[in-house]
Amino acid sequence: MNTEIHTCMQCHREQTTQWQASHHAKSMQKADRQSVLGHFNHFTFKNDNSWTLFDHDKNGFYIETGLKGQPGQRYSIPFVFGFYPLQQLLVDIGGGRLQAYTVAWDARSIEEGGQTWYDLYEDAHQPNSPFYWQGQFNNWNTRCAQCHSTELTRGYDLNNDRYNTQWRQPNVSCEACHGSASVHLALQKEDANNSPQRQLYSGFDKPLQHQPLFTLDPQDHTASLTSLLTTRLAFETHRLAKAEPSNAQLSKEPILTAEQAAIFDSVGNSIDSTSVSRIENHALPLDKGQASQCILCHSRRHTLVEGQGQGQINQEIIPRLALPRLYHRDGQIQDEVFVYGSFSQSKMAAAGVVCSHCHQTHSNELISQDNPLCTQCHRASVFDNPAHTLHSIPLHSTNKDTPLCIDCHMPSKTYMGVDIRRDHSFRIPNPWVNEALNSPNVCLSCHQDKDHRWTQHALASKKDAIFTHNSDIGTATLLNETVPEHAQKIIEKWVLDPSQAPMRRAVLLDLLDLSQPSHVNALNIAANDNEALVKLGVLHKLSSAPFSLQLQIGFGLLYDDNKNVRLEAIKLLSPAFKTNIPVTAQEKLQAVLKEAVATYQTQQDLLSGQLSLADLAYNVGDIAQAKVHYQNALQLQPQFLPAKLNLASLHRETGQYQQAKNLLQAILVIEGNHSLAQYNLGLIYVIEKQWPKALSALNTAANTSPDNLQFAFVYLLALEASGQIDNALVQLEKLAQHTPNDPALIEIRHRLSQSH
Repeated sequence: MNTEIHTCMQCHREQTTQWQASHHAKSMQKADRQSVLGHFNHFTFKNDNSWTLFDHDKNGFYIETGLKGQPGQRYSIPFVFGFYPLQQLLVDIGGGRLQAYTVAWDARSIEEGGQTWYDLYEDAHQPNSPFYWQGQFNNWNTRCAQCHSTELTRGYDLNNDRYNTQWRQPNVSCEACHGSASVHLALQKEDANNSPQRQLYSGFDKPLQHQPLFTLDPQDHTASLTSLLTTRLAFETHRLAKAEPSNAQLSKEPILTAEQAAIFDSVGNSIDSTSVSRIENHALPLDKGQASQCILCHSRRHTLVEGQGQGQINQEIIPRLALPRLYHRDGQIQDEVFVYGSFSQSKMAAAGVVCSHCHQTHSNELISQDNPLCTQCHRASVFDNPAHTLHSIPLHSTNKDTPLCIDCHMPSKTYMGVDIRRDHSFRIPNPWVNEALNSPNVCLSCHQDKDHRWTQHALASKKDAIFTHNSDIGTATLLNETVPEHAQKIIEKWVLDPSQAPMRRAVLLDLLDLSQPSHVNALNIAANDNEALVKLGVLHKLSSAPFSLQLQIGFGLLYDDNKNVRLEAIKLLSPAFKTNIPVTAQEKLQAVLKEAVATYQTQQDLLSGQLSLADLAYNVGDIAQAKVHYQNALQLQPQFLPAKLNLASLHRETGQYQQAKNLLQAILVIEGNHSLAQYNLGLIYVIEKQWPKALSALNTAANTSPDNLQFAFVYLLALEASGQIDNALVQLEKLAQHTPNDPALIEIRHRLSQSH
């Protein structure tokens, strides 16, 4: 047992014992006979194009691997990664690099199909594959280490292209979540009455506040945040502690968060109903408090710091929005996006629910099995009832074939071949949305012999109730496609409603029709929202807006307190360096640009770092430097599509059309319906006046990404320019359904009517 865990166990034996069986404790372990689960008894695994021998000797565990019919090479296995439902091997390939090997051990039981080696990806032994086992995609130092170890530094040496990666603990240990224990240990040696800091996180520097308290009142069906009396008691505790620090006691009583304490301090000692209401009606944001520690790793993100950071999400990561390509159009998980992006869409998140309401904090296991987990807050007599579930057997039945709450509200998807993960958006099943937006229908995961229409018939009596929850991303998107004028009014209302889940608001901003002045005003209001996630949604929406509007709304975000907002703002606004803007504005742009470049220069071993540096260089007009960074990214991973795409755009804009086409066609070999590649290829064919090819590519782009109205608009212009007036009129009517009062469409309609 290492020194840190032994020290913690002296006072926290129960918590340490729970942790020792957790995924956190086993996130990365030294490869030995206790930790290695797979067969290393001179076993050879073969696939269509490669082979791998698993064995061990006095020097430890190792593999030999090579292409089919060719000799192989030996590599040592210093560590194993994870333990269930699969375990990967970390392979030492030299230069300080460890690779997560692409043949993994299925740790499930034999009855479940496990206890065998299997391929994670096809063609992982082919150097030109995006999933090449020695490539960037499978590199532990850059892709895995930060979240699987404690206080890790990558230690990348740019000049020698080597790593000296260091960590405090190889796994996710106590200090990964709590922060350094040095002050905490010192406080334990002092008298509590003489230790003012003892009340604040018990000396730790990470804000793991107590979870918000919920009460299920007799007249309610669903629990709500703590009562007025409880909140008053918490206020009084804060007042006494502020007046005399010795009154502060370490206990499990409700405490005020820093934000709540600030409200108290702003109103003095008078605790009135209005002040309390401000606390009870505004749940603790996900980017503060307990959940922030989990989000730093359990999210799809661009990381801005090394190690686990201090739990300050908006200074340490740029979270990815729940948009198509990573998510289905209704917000359901699609790519490997972990938990934050779906959970931050949920009513649970908006209500103040945090991870530990469902998961034990140290074992990571669920605090209760099956439906009792849900009926903590949702009254069983109402929700665990056939009238609600539409299943004849109550969900609390012991019949193992009976669906659970999570089967309908948390659909699962399998990643890495055997790893089943659930969507945490807790959405209401909506087969009408599923059919229209081509997203998974959760009912059909059990009723596999049925279709959308059968599901819609089964839920017909619930349809009105389902669509009253139309602030969900899917229902809002469907309404916007079917009744856009009505939908735009209510979407404008939702994006400005602080009671809505922050990710919903951020994504719904993308649906606003900015040809309407009121929607531009709504975007401007959202740019001043308290939620950083909403501001990131504003910046994403602005990315497809005219540059004048980008400057008008986005410039103020360069002054934002949140680093992730500032860095996304400069990425959007850096082209302003090529325009005539006031000196004072130039100074602010320059300051944030320097901050961004300084951040990304520490990440030149990361694809995201190289891409960000390239994009910034391109935006400010330094084409040569942009090319260097795009090419650096392609050296890290030759099949990295975003770098190929952006380099192709650069070639197109500098008149190097054939080079651009080569890159775009290479992307389409890998991903045939890549809408941006089709769009850019179509633009080149327009320049070359190869109209059939241009129209085909632009039409594919518009159909593949129906939410991207720019693709549809450029396709309309191409139809007009090529003389296909009738087809242009048809396309115009499609666009007008989304933006009926767009002045540009009105002008094009006038031109087409004259040509017809």
